[in-house]
Amino acid sequence: MPSAQRSAVLDGNIYVVTSGPHFEVYNPTLDAWTEKAAPPYIGNLGTCQGKIYLIGGDTYYQSCLTYNPANDSWAPIAAMPTGRYCIQPQEVAGKIYAIGGGHVIGLFMFQIFHANEAYDPTTNTWTKLASIPTAVFNYASAVVDGKIYIIGGIQNFTYIGGDTMQQTYTNLVQIYDPQTNQWTIGTSMSTPAGSLGGAATTGELAPKRIYVVGGNLNGRKGGTDYSTVNWTRIYDPETASWSEGASMPTARWGISLVNVNDRLYALGGGTADAIDRALTIIEEYVPSDYGFPTPSLTSTLPTVSPTPQHTNTPTPFPAPHSTASSSESFLVTPIVSPFGDGSGLGVHGWWLIAGVVVVGAGVGVLVVILLRKKR
Repeated sequence: MPSAQRSAVLDGNIYVVTSGPHFEVYNPTLDAWTEKAAPPYIGNLGTCQGKIYLIGGDTYYQSCLTYNPANDSWAPIAAMPTGRYCIQPQEVAGKIYAIGGGHVIGLFMFQIFHANEAYDPTTNTWTKLASIPTAVFNYASAVVDGKIYIIGGIQNFTYIGGDTMQQTYTNLVQIYDPQTNQWTIGTSMSTPAGSLGGAATTGELAPKRIYVVGGNLNGRKGGTDYSTVNWTRIYDPETASWSEGASMPTARWGISLVNVNDRLYALGGGTADAIDRALTIIEEYVPSDYGFPTPSLTSTLPTVSPTPQHTNTPTPFPAPHSTASSSESFLVTPIVSPFGDGSGLGVHGWWLIAGVVVVGAGVGVLVVILLRKKR
């Protein structure tokens, strides 16, 4: 199962850890990838005080590392008190917070945690804080005005047998304030969902909003019965209201979503269809109310109709909230993907797409760049 967040942004570059493990950095300005020193295992990434942190791991649940881009090296830090993964580490005021998550406790058994713990790089110590009210993993998360938003996620996981498992999702918006060490509840999503991507715009080049993209709407996996969606949902922290954005070109779950200069990048994920393919694509989103005119982008590739995606139509959000602008459409530009090993990571505006779909060991299919207009 893809983790909640295996990418992080530092100095305008996107750092990604994938299966292998491999560690690579993408420069959006140069549209170029560079491979870096790999960590010893896969985990969830966050940034704090100019460094990248790998918090917990898929097998090394308590272990934590820090990456120094100046010398391209990893070093261990104090272990997390509650070992887990499937989280989205967040920085607030020079500390990094690890909230919720879970880990395997036996054969096909998964424990989910209420834990909320903060790491202080200056003292190399962890502090236990107020627990999240509803324990979740593989949620969407973002920080706005010093508060951490935990949106949706999986709150129960049960193995049934064969290739079938049952997951229960939530639609809660749980908000943590590190200054007061207290939790509050925001306006819930209209539909419970898990394994989504989450990130926020800063208010500098686009208004402060939290974006929740992709994910699954039901949790019984037995071949083809995930409802994987390509939705984009936008939460306004000031009004505690939801609106709908332009749909992501590719329906997928287990996405990493990051912000670079108030443009959003969705990386990796999976299809959860009959093949359950790991996707190696990257899609870029530019909000329709972006602060500067969107540059004119061209492509030497021919324009084609979008390939139909395996997706169920998500339940619409309540009508009173505003919907995406009718002027929205998609731009086309090549975006180079490094995920050659086929690993998944697990907006009202423009989405841009390119990459490779891996359908089996050593077999890949090129995904043609799409041009599509929001209706």
